[in-house]
Amino acid sequence: NFPQSVQDCDGWMMTGSKHGVYENLPWMLTLQALVRDIHTAGLPMAGICFGHQLIAEALGGKVEKSSKGWGVGLHDYSLTPQAPDWMQTKSGGFTLNAMHQDQISRLPEGTRVVASSAFCEYAALLYGDSIITFQGHPEFSTDYETDLLELRQLTGIPEERATLALQRLNQEGASEDGAVVSKWVVDFFHQHSPSGYEKW
Repeated sequence: NFPQSVQDCDGWMMTGSKHGVYENLPWMLTLQALVRDIHTAGLPMAGICFGHQLIAEALGGKVEKSSKGWGVGLHDYSLTPQAPDWMQTKSGGFTLNAMHQDQISRLPEGTRVVASSAFCEYAALLYGDSIITFQGHPEFSTDYETDLLELRQLTGIPEERATLALQRLNQEGASEDGAVVSKWVVDFFHQHSPSGYEKW
């Protein structure tokens, strides 16, 4: 069920999906309309993976199946000069687990690219001061990604790419920055909370 009003929530999160944005299923079109209404209202919104892509498509961008194929396992992203001060890290970047074969191929007008990689040019985006999105999954631990990759290896992910990803995931000390990125998202919502941190 879709909300009756964008004011039903103080902030919004668009999450992952097994579907591709370009499938244009009826519920996706309804969700894209909701995204546009949220954006017009200036309410805070975050998008992860499919959510990252759907928000871009809804606001004038384009999403396609990437010629680079599947992005899986641990991916390293570099922060760009457009990244705000509150997104800085000592290394100048961050690592997240990825699980996607679709990518944003054209940005909506006025979007800031705040993180990028050789594999995923538009890895993290800011839309004004009200929307933040990430292609990677801050909610995926290395254990979860390993299990998911082993499962999905049987359903279309090329064996060579899956094997390389699993090798890195299984290395001693393999880690991701999901907690760091999650805090960025939480802090982003806090910036828009009318009653401060206590409300969250």
